[in-house]
Amino acid sequence: MVRVLTNSRYRNIGNLQLPHLRHTLKEFEDGEDLKILSNAAQTLVILSLVEASRFSNPDWKRRAIAMAKKGLQYIDDSYPHACVAQRESTIRRVHDNDIHSALASSSFDCQYKLSPRMNAELGQLALQSAINHVHNEDLSKAIEKLRTWQPMNIKSPSKAERIVLYHLTIWEGKILRYRG
Repeated sequence: MVRVLTNSRYRNIGNLQLPHLRHTLKEFEDGEDLKILSNAAQTLVILSLVEASRFSNPDWKRRAIAMAKKGLQYIDDSYPHACVAQRESTIRRVHDNDIHSALASSSFDCQYKLSPRMNAELGQLALQSAINHVHNEDLSKAIEKLRTWQPMNIKSPSKAERIVLYHLTIWEGKILRYRG
């Protein structure tokens, strides 16, 4: 379901599934009932909420992230935690114009085993944090954030890490060009 919601070619299917996702989530409104699901199912529900927060109006986006955050308390995997933090940072920056709370939500403490996939997600968080600093007109802090992240294996980064590295480099170039 997560792939269906994220693929732009299937955007209509994603929009059709939103009412079903909303109905399903009414059953898990308080987050307590999520613990009866398996860890994989909990992760799927949370990642579906993160992806569903890309659709619809700002109120739904905030609600989906709030529900995802409630469900995170039962998950030991750091990847969903990072995805929720990144999406929350973006929503706060874009819809709330609240740079300071966006900066707070984009800081994420990784306390789990680091994999190339998780490291790429941490790179995305570094990028989100840098963008937040750009919006706050603190360009030196943005450059510093971009330069803090590195691939796990610098000589042979994973595909996800290469994509993140590309975006970080593009943003660093934009900031340096803007700064003059």
